[in-house]
Amino acid sequence: MWSLLDGREMLSEIDPRFGDNIDRHIRRVLQHDLFHVSANTDPKGDRSKRPQDQDPDMMVHVVRETDAGIILRGAKYETAASYADQAFLKPTIAGWSDEQLSDYAVGCIVKMDAPGVKHLCRSGFAGRGSPADYPLSNRFDEVDTLVVLDDVLIPWEDVFFYRHTRAASFIRGTLHRYSAFPYVLRILYTAI
Repeated sequence: MWSLLDGREMLSEIDPRFGDNIDRHIRRVLQHDLFHVSANTDPKGDRSKRPQDQDPDMMVHVVRETDAGIILRGAKYETAASYADQAFLKPTIAGWSDEQLSDYAVGCIVKMDAPGVKHLCRSGFAGRGSPADYPLSNRFDEVDTLVVLDDVLIPWEDVFFYRHTRAASFIRGTLHRYSAFPYVLRILYTAI
């Protein structure tokens, strides 16, 4: 979300509401201490094909637009989603080629308890094996979850962009500015 705050002017060019939405959500996370995760990883498919040329409901995409917001369908993998308040959902597709608009170019907040959100969690590893053989997974386990979105309504106030490949490319190209440092801290904490 910090990357989107950096790109606030671009979001406002797409739709002035989107720039305001990122400001409001940053304040909300900071003021209310929400457990906020980032829905990152798409289910693996045939990476040589565009998302729309595969199973249409595998990757998250906009199904339709309503007066209340956008309706999403698809899935994302996310660590800790099963016990988080919300997730920042964003596209992870790298190459948009010459597309200007795509139903797969969407960035928004998904409430983890919203109607239509389903969590498929893997079993934990902690305590299942010998600590000598599995020293880290016996002490540090993060539950990975496949978050399935089955016609989930995302209210307009939770939408940062949709259908705009320019915004999707921006977030893909700038995310590392803010994700690398927390990742290193997490690994450092686990190693100590």
